[in-house]
Amino acid sequence: MRYFLFLVLLTQQAVAQVVSGVATYRLEMLYDPQSNQYGVSTYELRFNKNQSEFVMINNPSIDYEPYGIIKDFTRKRMIAPEPTFDKNYFVEDSLVAIPWEISNKERMIGKWKCNAAYATVRGREYEVWFAPDLALEDGPWKLYGLPGLILDAHSKDNKVKIVIDKLEFRDSSVVVRDIYNFGNPDNVSSKKFEKILEESIKRHMKIDNTTSTLGENISFTQKLNIPSIDIYPFQLENDKE
Repeated sequence: MRYFLFLVLLTQQAVAQVVSGVATYRLEMLYDPQSNQYGVSTYELRFNKNQSEFVMINNPSIDYEPYGIIKDFTRKRMIAPEPTFDKNYFVEDSLVAIPWEISNKERMIGKWKCNAAYATVRGREYEVWFAPDLALEDGPWKLYGLPGLILDAHSKDNKVKIVIDKLEFRDSSVVVRDIYNFGNPDNVSSKKFEKILEESIKRHMKIDNTTSTLGENISFTQKLNIPSIDIYPFQLENDKE
């Protein structure tokens, strides 16, 4: 019995120290509040000890692999592709600390014991569940910074749900695609993209400038029912023009 317990503990420690693999998540987002219709997509978080990419997979509407959200923990930077009605942009921000409040609540997700944590991230309040035994301070989408991989995330308004479906570890390091240029002058910050997006929405929807919500405590993406996980405007610690 002691030998068996030793092997179990050794195996758990070995798994926890693995820093390369692929986590598959199901992302649900409320697109039509009136009909309570959710859009459902499948994403992979491909990670190694320095970087990760969160990218959509199995999308029948495209015949290529789309750009994903890349976090570079060495540079402490993140780049995400963000669309407007006019063109797509690469939005680059610092990986600023998310002010998580860790709870003593626990639950099992698969074989992993998880703890709950709470924070407002990019305009939404989230409850997430992370696994301390998976020593990776990362998670799906733009969630990160907890002492364990985030396996489950739900927004308080029930409009965003991200749940892990599968987790695979790799013996060799997963290679994150080199698809972005960090520091490229064509990249924009979230603060700048916020203004670009609002102007694009106004042009497309023929909205007068007097309806602007910039600088107010009102989300123009919510007000106009623009499907976006980010709720604009929001404040980042590193906002710069």
